[in-house]
Amino acid sequence: MDDEQEAIVQEEDNDQGQGADQSDGVAAGHGVAGSGFYQPPALRKNEQAIDLIDQIHNIRSYILMLSETVSEIQERIERLEKAIQGDVYYG
Repeated sequence: MDDEQEAIVQEEDNDQGQGADQSDGVAAGHGVAGSGFYQPPALRKNEQAIDLIDQIHNIRSYILMLSETVSEIQERIERLEKAIQGDVYYG
């Protein structure tokens, strides 16, 4: 391989290396795509933990809302049963 070909190969290797290094930290498993901002693993884990806590809070709120709805439905059923029994006994 002559010097010119070797220089081209070296330049291609550099370009590929730079591409991997400039992939916003994603190649290393860190950072936000497109931001060019490096996030240490501990910070990333903290953000994931906060997201999970938010999701758990949302799920708990949803369960509470559903349980209130179930309670309302049960009350309506009880009132209907009493009304039906009243119709049967007094009708």
